[in-house]
Amino acid sequence: MNYVSASALNLVVHAAFCFAFVVVNDWGLTLYKQFVGEATSRGYAPGGATRLALGVFAIANAAIALSPWKILKGAWVAGAIVFLTFHLLPTHPLRAVFYIALTGVLSMAAIVLAAGIVQAMAARSKSAEPGHESGTGMNV
Repeated sequence: MNYVSASALNLVVHAAFCFAFVVVNDWGLTLYKQFVGEATSRGYAPGGATRLALGVFAIANAAIALSPWKILKGAWVAGAIVFLTFHLLPTHPLRAVFYIALTGVLSMAAIVLAAGIVQAMAARSKSAEPGHESGTGMNV
């Protein structure tokens, strides 16, 4: 599988995890409202921190999807976490913990899933080459 095909698959997987970020954020806010009450009742609104975290997550995951080496992918995850840490602490400690954990877990899950899909597709395309018997995985 060439770099362009692998990058396209990576982008699709990481885009799906960007959508998952929004969904999990909504679930987290719903749980927070059930246990603590409305966030706006204490004079702050969660929109700015959410947009910052989503923007950092989307940019980092686009870079991760296009990065060819796993060490570079890990560096992008660490960079996103450090960036969010410095921008959300000490003013928003609860949001910092939530968004740092969400960014780290979803980014790493996207990396693992994308790598698995790319490896499976590469193995599948290799077994479909001439000289390979279909379904056995053995050379003819």
